[in-house]
Amino acid sequence: MKRDPSVEGLQPTVSQPTAIDLLTVDAESPWFHAAVLVGCVAILLLAFCLRSDGHDKFYIPGTSHVLPELCTAKRLLGWTCPGCGLTRSVVHTSHGRVAEAFGMNPAGPLFFLMFLVQVPWRIWKLFQSRGSVRTQKSAPGPSFRLVRFFTGGGFALFTFVVTFAQWILRPLWSL
Repeated sequence: MKRDPSVEGLQPTVSQPTAIDLLTVDAESPWFHAAVLVGCVAILLLAFCLRSDGHDKFYIPGTSHVLPELCTAKRLLGWTCPGCGLTRSVVHTSHGRVAEAFGMNPAGPLFFLMFLVQVPWRIWKLFQSRGSVRTQKSAPGPSFRLVRFFTGGGFALFTFVVTFAQWILRPLWSL
């Protein structure tokens, strides 16, 4: 067997990770599922804990401190952005005031639903990744596709489309 003299004596090199490699997330990693679970639980708990005056103002639990306006575009420029009212809408949804939530931002209840569905799904995925739950690999049925829609990118994309659509159409509603 002949050897190629041009590669003799060369050591394999270890490439340094690029910025893209560092930003790549393994969506099946237990760490990813745990991070999404903790984030969603934190958002839901905060939404349940905040108190409302029934309109625009929200209070930190146990105090009379009003939360400041979060939208930078509205504070600095006086313009509303696609996310204006989203926090208030999620809080209203968590307290069961869905009609008021839609009035603040129609995408808020969808975001709330997205966060809520993530909790049992991510717990399931964490148990599955630990080997506690063995599942049989099979073709996904309709119910599995629906779960993947709500926990994957499909529902998130739909929610963002609704967020921008309501922002564009909102001036027409006030006519």
